[in-house]
Amino acid sequence: MTTIECKEVCMSFGDQIVLDHISMRFENGHIYGITGRNGSGKTVLLKLICGLMTPTSGMILMNGKPVGASGTMHAEIGALIERPGFLGQYSGYKNLYLLAKLTCDYAAQQGIDPKTALTLFYQTMKGSADMLLNSGKDPQALMDMVTSKGGTTFALLNVLKEQGFNEAMISSFEACTHRAEELSI
Repeated sequence: MTTIECKEVCMSFGDQIVLDHISMRFENGHIYGITGRNGSGKTVLLKLICGLMTPTSGMILMNGKPVGASGTMHAEIGALIERPGFLGQYSGYKNLYLLAKLTCDYAAQQGIDPKTALTLFYQTMKGSADMLLNSGKDPQALMDMVTSKGGTTFALLNVLKEQGFNEAMISSFEACTHRAEELSI
């Protein structure tokens, strides 16, 4: 039986204390709701439980083993936190493969060997995932770190935003969630 336990978990960002000695236990087979006002630390707690961030102090255990950058990463954890998304009619994997294909197709148009482009794509995705899991920084902070105003990534992100990519991603997760609910009935 899977158990997630938070023991005296604290999380601060500079002088701002977001979580102050939180202790709770989640047992397998139950549905839990975490409520609170905006900024009360709900999302931070979920990120800590998933191992995407490391608490300032305290510990989070899954089946008695530490979770987080300094502990064991658990492959069985899957979560959608905040508002990520993909193209609605495709699965997450298909979206990733589509992005890889588009990258290779564009590389070929530019005279770059598709296998080289695919290798670079893989290294970029793996490096990004490693940074997300191990840096203790949230995705926005990492984006800010690698994006200089007026640079290539900045240009790419602006085009994606202007063409409604964020909204399409959110809609796709909503569609996926709806379909998963239909299938579980």
